[in-house]
Amino acid sequence: MLFHKICLIGTYIKRRCNLRLIEQSDGIISNNDLTLCYNELTGCLRQMGIEADVIWNTEGALDPEFAVFTVDFFEFLLEQESFELQSITAAYETENSFSVRVRPDRSPPFKITDIDLQWVNRNYYDISRQETEIDYKVSVRSGGGG
Repeated sequence: MLFHKICLIGTYIKRRCNLRLIEQSDGIISNNDLTLCYNELTGCLRQMGIEADVIWNTEGALDPEFAVFTVDFFEFLLEQESFELQSITAAYETENSFSVRVRPDRSPPFKITDIDLQWVNRNYYDISRQETEIDYKVSVRSGGGG
């Protein structure tokens, strides 16, 4: 399991750097580039026995800073849960709206705090969360700053 965690973190670092290089050379990060990033990340998660998916409900290109933030935020939530999840689903709802639903292995789920969210939210995006007894969803909108 440690090997899988190392591979996941290495994949995240590789893909995040790749997104920044694409942004520098092209000025944008396409949904295609994000799809490649998430395909590799979710592949690693599935090898760890975690149900992982990404839902695309947008066709327009995301603001590059917002695109990188969503990948960082996805990884942040994985780390907050110590990679001990039953499932995680990222959803790109519009060009400026993104959410992640997390179902941890433990019950009740980890309670992510406002302080945790403020720490990761350096661009001052609008972030909200909903919690149930078995999972939680965190939504981000880029209209609040950036």
